[in-house]
Amino acid sequence: MNVMIHHNGYPLAKCAVKNISLCGVSLQSGPLAFYRNTQIQLKFLDTGCLPDDRDCINAVVVRNAPEEIGLMFAPTEPEILKSIIRHFKKHDQVIPSLQSR
Repeated sequence: MNVMIHHNGYPLAKCAVKNISLCGVSLQSGPLAFYRNTQIQLKFLDTGCLPDDRDCINAVVVRNAPEEIGLMFAPTEPEILKSIIRHFKKHDQVIPSLQSR
């Protein structure tokens, strides 16, 4: 699952989702890093993930690690995540954080 990170309205980088939960997401970001509390937007690149009236999900940077950033959805929107999960189950794809469930 891939996302495009947008900051201040501009697309910055394409990243792979490493893990996702109701509260946030961990992205394989390579050398990209942000200051904590930076507000960004995530656009899921797989069409059909988000409800029709949504384009991006707002998030805040909560963690930087080598090659990875952790984001908290702001605000947390459980219905959006459920839509993403339904999309990937429908296409027989596995979401990393849900493999053991």
